[in-house]
Amino acid sequence: MKTKSSLYLWGLVASFGLYSVASYLLLLRDDFFLERFSIALAAPQFLTITRHWASITHANWLSILLLTISIIASFYFYFKIISPPIPVSLPHLSWIKWLLPLVFLALISYPGLSTDVFDYINTNRVAFIHHSNPWVTPPQNFPQDSLIYFGSWNFRASVYPPLMFAFSSLVYFVFGTSVVLSIIGFKLLNLVLWALLIYLMWRLTPSKNLWAFMAFAFNPLVLIEFLGNAHNDLTMALPIFIGFGLFYRRRYLLAGLVLGLGFLTKFTLALYLPLLIAVLFIKFSYRSIFKLISGFTITVLIGLSLLGDSASYLFANLGTQFQLYLQSLPTIIRFFLLQTLGQTHDPLAISIQKGLNLPLLALFVYFSLHSINLHRLADRSVYLMILYLTVSAPMLQPWYAIWYLPLLLFVTSIKIRHAALVFTFSLMLHYLVRNFSLYFWPNSFTWQIIIYLTMALPPLFILFAKKPWYTRVSRLFNSL
Repeated sequence: MKTKSSLYLWGLVASFGLYSVASYLLLLRDDFFLERFSIALAAPQFLTITRHWASITHANWLSILLLTISIIASFYFYFKIISPPIPVSLPHLSWIKWLLPLVFLALISYPGLSTDVFDYINTNRVAFIHHSNPWVTPPQNFPQDSLIYFGSWNFRASVYPPLMFAFSSLVYFVFGTSVVLSIIGFKLLNLVLWALLIYLMWRLTPSKNLWAFMAFAFNPLVLIEFLGNAHNDLTMALPIFIGFGLFYRRRYLLAGLVLGLGFLTKFTLALYLPLLIAVLFIKFSYRSIFKLISGFTITVLIGLSLLGDSASYLFANLGTQFQLYLQSLPTIIRFFLLQTLGQTHDPLAISIQKGLNLPLLALFVYFSLHSINLHRLADRSVYLMILYLTVSAPMLQPWYAIWYLPLLLFVTSIKIRHAALVFTFSLMLHYLVRNFSLYFWPNSFTWQIIIYLTMALPPLFILFAKKPWYTRVSRLFNSL
């Protein structure tokens, strides 16, 4: 078993090595970004050299080939590593040492699968270079700043709450707004948050749940999206984990305070509150409910008060953000309605789509609350978040999985565990489908359906399939 585990771990490291190479080939095939980097580095020769390398390496097709192999292979070896029986006799330090090459390869990779890190840099540039309010002034107001064109969301001001901005500002104060140094800064910030999270997972779990620890620490999505692509959602994942841990230990006031901090990084955390309150309500623990809500409310009010008048702009920006639809069930419903009613009926299509999705989300919340107790809290929480992402979220992105992954430490349902981890695989598969769709028309109705089904169908099948079918899938999953 030890020899097999070592082979799987070496395979995972090799897969990440391939991904790191593929990430730079993705950059080489993007002439716009090469030009932007040439300007940022004040090195005109950079563009000539990289174009030459793009030609001789055949970056257009080789990048997709290596990305496909690396993602599929990394999850294959990952599932083999965490599938039972896990060799629990090995001391945990022998597992942790294998994280070092994985972390290194993720850190040195180029964030080629997303441009979000460049939008974080733009927020810093608006605030600290152009001395403007980032919640009021969008980056596009500074067209003379050639570096803002790295980002994708230049038309709207910041949608991030104040604590998230504080983390982003920390990167600025240490690394400035240099594009290359800022990318390194956001990666290192995520490394600290990720290391703290897995340390707490180990220390705060009485049973030393090796499976859940490894399922999170070695997950390719987590390593690629946060140490590779430098997304900022770990700032919410850490308070979610700590908040739930405090809740399980009946430290309700502290749990509310910590969850309030998480809310001040991303508002999506609010989805968990009804479940936490319901657990206490069923126990008739009204004093505990008061503590939880008080801690949460006080933290949120203090955080939002620091914004002053900017708070209204933040919520207006969020309203704009929620009108952006991409590779999700609401997107498909809206596309279908527009094709049926005509392109001129967009307001009506939006109203009908929301009229369908919002009650559906409310129904899922209701069923998550049904017969909930402390033992089922994490199970229902992960279940609800998966359903929100696959059914109601206007935009479905791979890194959103971090909103529920830390809670796997507390999940008892094998079916929910499998659905949660298969979801991480199907979310990453969407990159392969999306890159293939670039040769056609990726934003068409047909490709939006294909991309969405690639991501959402596997976890939904596991959650809702009848037992004979789920048993077969479960056996296949464990025999990979």
